Amino acid sequence: MSLISKFFGNNGSKKKAVLRKKALERSLRHFGKQTSATVKVPGTGLPTSTSHIIEIARYEDGYCILLDEFVPSRVNKSIKPKTKLHIKLQSRGVTVTFEALVLAQKQQGGAPIFYVSIPEKIQEKQARSSYRATVPIRLSALVTLMSEGRPSIKGHLHNISTDGVGVIVKTPVAPPFRSGEIIDGCYVELPSGTVQCQIEVRQFNRTVGGKKMLGAAYKSFKKNARDELNKFLMECQRSEEGS
Repeated sequence: MSLISKFFGNNGSKKKAVLRKKALERSLRHFGKQTSATVKVPGTGLPTSTSHIIEIARYEDGYCILLDEFVPSRVNKSIKPKTKLHIKLQSRGVTVTFEALVLAQKQQGGAPIFYVSIPEKIQEKQARSSYRATVPIRLSALVTLMSEGRPSIKGHLHNISTDGVGVIVKTPVAPPFRSGEIIDGCYVELPSGTVQCQIEVRQFNRTVGGKKMLGAAYKSFKKNARDELNKFLMECQRSEEGS
């Protein structure tokens, strides 16, 4: 079996190559073009190096990853076709790792460019379950905070995660929120309707745009609030990916 057939799945199945390409693109959606890739070459004694993924490109009958030259530069001379690479990318709390084979090396503008196979398997994990997506202006969600002994407090969502929310507070808060304080009524006006949850204050010491921001973790939910908040989170993430 040729190198192309083995790693692109083109032994009669171009569909498999396309599916692997799409799976890699989904994993790479977390990363900008300037995100460094950490590269290890197992069993060679070569030092861990860094590179950048230039793009996913056509190659022969399938696709490949174009990798920029490695730093330190002495690694470049040791990378030959069929060399196995362990590649890791990290950004915004997300880690993606995979193994791939070097298919070819070419020169571009006097620097080496490496053609690397599309991986068969990709490991993707959220290093922090509380990674927060910023709420875009077009999805602005108003928030009302109500708890015993405090007047109603108005604000809007600044960010959201599966674990909690960040709320920009628009009205004065006296006394200031305390870490660990429970707010029984957190009402969030989502595009699908208003939902209610109970939250626990984690911090109230950040300032965004000259206004105080409340960081809080979910404690409990009323009716379908969790589902609706998670749907809203996904919409915010899609907005980030498209920006």
